[in-house]
Amino acid sequence: MTSYAISNPQPDISSSVDVEIQNKIASRTTELFNKQQQQVFGRTDRMFAKLLVFQWLVGIGISIWLSPYAWQGSTIAVHLHVWAAIFLGAILVSLPLYLIAYQPPGHTLTRHSVAMSQMLFSALLIHLSGGRIETHFHVFGSLAFLTFYRDWRVLITATAIVGLDHFTRGVFWPQSVFGINDASNLRWLEHAGWVAFEDFFLILACLRSVSDMKGMAHQNAQLEAINANIERKVKERTAQLDKKSHELIKNNEELDKKNSELDKKNFELADTVEQLKQSKEAMEKANKELLKSNTELAESHKRADRIFSALAEALPGKILDDKYRLDSKIGSGGFGAVYKATQLALNRPIAVKVFRPTEDNASAENLERFLLEGISTCRVTHPNAVIVLDSGISSDGIAYLVMELLEGWSLSTELKEKGKISIKRCVDIIIPVCDVLAEAHDNGIIHRDIKPDNIFLHQPKEGEIIKVVDFGIAKLVDKDEKSTPSNLTGTGNLIGTPTYMAPERLSNKPYDGRSDVYSLGILLYQMLAGCVPFDEEYSGIVGLVMMHLKEAPPPLTDFDDQIPKSLEDIVMKTLIKNPQERISAKELGQALREFAISYLDTDTSSSIQVPQKSLHSTLPTVEFTPTKESEKQVSGSFVKP
Repeated sequence: MTSYAISNPQPDISSSVDVEIQNKIASRTTELFNKQQQQVFGRTDRMFAKLLVFQWLVGIGISIWLSPYAWQGSTIAVHLHVWAAIFLGAILVSLPLYLIAYQPPGHTLTRHSVAMSQMLFSALLIHLSGGRIETHFHVFGSLAFLTFYRDWRVLITATAIVGLDHFTRGVFWPQSVFGINDASNLRWLEHAGWVAFEDFFLILACLRSVSDMKGMAHQNAQLEAINANIERKVKERTAQLDKKSHELIKNNEELDKKNSELDKKNFELADTVEQLKQSKEAMEKANKELLKSNTELAESHKRADRIFSALAEALPGKILDDKYRLDSKIGSGGFGAVYKATQLALNRPIAVKVFRPTEDNASAENLERFLLEGISTCRVTHPNAVIVLDSGISSDGIAYLVMELLEGWSLSTELKEKGKISIKRCVDIIIPVCDVLAEAHDNGIIHRDIKPDNIFLHQPKEGEIIKVVDFGIAKLVDKDEKSTPSNLTGTGNLIGTPTYMAPERLSNKPYDGRSDVYSLGILLYQMLAGCVPFDEEYSGIVGLVMMHLKEAPPPLTDFDDQIPKSLEDIVMKTLIKNPQERISAKELGQALREFAISYLDTDTSSSIQVPQKSLHSTLPTVEFTPTKESEKQVSGSFVKP
């Protein structure tokens, strides 16, 4: 049995390991390597025991099937080679099987006898096939199987047997090995050369495999040494912990003594806790009383809501300040109701918006603010602005606004129906809006909520008139409306709709009329492209604000390559982030008029309808914002609650 000693091991464990441990690792490495090698030898011996028996049976089959035709033409008879296959094959198998069965696994004699028998079997198969080239490959396969021993000496033995066999039969009986009688006497050297060529690579593989086995054995020995060292340290640490445990037991006894003292103090604290409990009960009683008061207050608000609802239904027929008769309710919303009414003095139809009193606006200060809002709205005296005729608080305490009555639909409705609007239609709508905003800005009034809902397309008999509605109303109701991504008109001190709001307003900086121009630019962009440049649907309200503050709008030509470059430049001037660089409402209107003349070849003064009568002779109207649920037609007039 062959064994290998591993010399000069190179352990890579901690440098603190002394020489004695290193020697133990080297000894253990040799032991593990020899053990693993003997397992390989034994496993390979058992494999060849099965292989030799199988080859013996195959040889007999070849001798019966192939040899009669290879050696005696077409005569079919029991050939001498059949007996040779049976008896010579039995002899070749018997010795290795005996050694494998009765010798210790991995014995050197067993390996070399297997090698000799395997190569002689190759020679027998070559002979039985009449020297066919296919059976010569059995030699190469046998060498490859012998490599499983991982012992290069076995390959040398096998190669010597092959060389001796090919030399002997090549010289004295070439037909049995080469299949022809007139083969060269040196042909055996060619075969031997191919075998040596394969041996070169197989020997390298054996040496590399043995080296890997040694390395693995060395690593396992190191791990065992490390584990032993860890176990030693664990035992030492366990002893230390036992010592600490005894100390802790002693400390616990001292703590028990102190706990007894603390128990005594706890009894003293119990009285204090009882006093605190009584105080808590008193506070809970006070809280219950407060909750009861809050509940009563909530019920009071509910009653107020019910009273207003009932009042809204009962108001038709009521006369406000002996001037306006409420004829019929034509709309309602979260902050009030709108009625079709009659101005008694002139006997003409009007619209009256009655505001709902709430906790936030029922104070005298907010009622005064409402009156001031109505007055400021009246300062916008432009034919394309909604007219507020009167405002006040009736003797019954009802706050109201008196306005015109508009017939038609909002720009929002038209956008929903058409998606986007033609260039000429856009110019016809936006220029009057610019004129209204320019006059409002000159009077110190900022709309603060320019959007499609607040542009009304009034349809009188004279022809369409563009109306800008909702001047100042949003500011009145900023505490009562809800903050949502789609409609945020009034959140604290912030008034407007974020989708259309200028960057300076979103960042809480001072602003002027150019913030309305930015909103109008967003609106014009939407009319041309069919969508707004910044949409909160995918980014949320925070993302929408950041886009207004930081991002440039996509080019309009991305949506419609037919949009003229000059018109796109005008729109982009309205969307400049810095308000100081942004154009004014008057400049925007002038730019659109010049564009209409040059591009559309149209005189905008003839295409845009304005009322021909004086301001005070125009029919009363009311602003309008339709929704899917609440839009309705009353006597041919649309209204916004």
